[in-house]
Amino acid sequence: MRKTIRNYGLAVLLCCLCVLLTACGRKYTVTFDLNGGTLLSGELGQTVEEGQSAAAPQAELDNYRLSWDRNFSAITGDTVVTAKWIPIRYKVSFDLNGGELISGKTEQVVAAGSAAEAPEAVNGDLQLSWDKDFSKITGDTVVTARWEKLKMDKNMEEMTQYVQERTVSLHVRTVDGSETVEAGFFIDEDGTIATTWNAIEGASEITAIVDNGGKFSVSQIVDFSQALNLAILKIDIRSSKCLKLSDEAMQDDDAIYMADPEQRMLLPALFSDSEAAENGDIVYVLTDAIVSNESSGAPFVNAYGELVGINVIGFTDSDSYGLALQIGALEKLNRGRNWTVQEFSSWYADEAARSYSASDDKNKYTQSMVNTYQAVTNRACEFSLKGDERLEGYVDCCETYAYVYDKAELDQYTTYLESRGFTYYRSTAIDGGVKIAYTKDNEGLIVLMQVVAIQNGADLLGIVVGRIS
Repeated sequence: MRKTIRNYGLAVLLCCLCVLLTACGRKYTVTFDLNGGTLLSGELGQTVEEGQSAAAPQAELDNYRLSWDRNFSAITGDTVVTAKWIPIRYKVSFDLNGGELISGKTEQVVAAGSAAEAPEAVNGDLQLSWDKDFSKITGDTVVTARWEKLKMDKNMEEMTQYVQERTVSLHVRTVDGSETVEAGFFIDEDGTIATTWNAIEGASEITAIVDNGGKFSVSQIVDFSQALNLAILKIDIRSSKCLKLSDEAMQDDDAIYMADPEQRMLLPALFSDSEAAENGDIVYVLTDAIVSNESSGAPFVNAYGELVGINVIGFTDSDSYGLALQIGALEKLNRGRNWTVQEFSSWYADEAARSYSASDDKNKYTQSMVNTYQAVTNRACEFSLKGDERLEGYVDCCETYAYVYDKAELDQYTTYLESRGFTYYRSTAIDGGVKIAYTKDNEGLIVLMQVVAIQNGADLLGIVVGRIS
């Protein structure tokens, strides 16, 4: 009996050993399906012992990240492992760079290799482009807007219409009954018009005719300067189209265009910085535009339709050359008068009848609108100096005017100058007296008053009115 038990135990042990040996030798097939990917290294078909791990092959698929549909670290039977390709995604940011979003998204998540969708944006009349391509995204990307001006002179018909809509024809009736036609242009959306002093000089009535034929009486003369030959007017109109000021300096021989509101044309011209003339810090530049009475006050625009100058001066010996005033001169006006045309007309009649004529350093004279000392104080002019010639009494267009000095009268005159926008500049001691200067920078004028002692005991006051050089 004991022998039988021993034999049975041995048999069981032998069976276990057989099972173990059989299990240790069992192998399975593991197949890797790349599902469209490309094999880089490794094997797609592998024989793996039971309980062991298969070795993942290296594979790729453009713009996708690889993963597998099941675990293969402990194989227990024949297995098929299939690749799962997960799209790679990147962040794309659109920087509008001063523009305004109309539609679309400025922040986007885009699958690698795919295109982002450009948002719609505006920035005035500037044309939108982007600083880089975003049709095939390969990483986190920032795309920045580039705003560029479009040259309008590639289509002269459209450019002419654009400028014409912003230009006005000024019909001026003067105090002497004459009528003139001048030009002007809108500088804002509130009906503000820039033109020349020549256009409004002596005006008793001003009518602005806009592009669509509408007629508007000028309601205000905002400001003016004879020295600069500029004036700013106002009409009661809603949402006037205006010319934009150029923010770029003109270069010599740049192409520009002058509007002719009467002929409804744009006349090509050339800018010549090398032929510039200066009045203080105000610069005029030579143009070859045709200058006439009707074109005085007409705007000059560049190839982008931006305002660069005002036609102000023509030459008496030529009808095809003139001077344009650079547009920065408009900032010299204080815009504080805001007179009616009737107020201006009364002022002009009063001032023009009794004004000094200002001279520059070349002894060229222009009406200054500065009252004479006599007109203010009732002190008669003793004599006027013109070169070496002494002329009795007051004579226009002279270098110096002499008066018997009285301090109270001088104070009265300086108070008058201050009421006209002049400011005290300086006093300088000289032999036997003092020199006093008042300036009006926005009109480029200076009034020099010099008190000197003379031998007979009566001090003299000499007055010089001139252009600031």
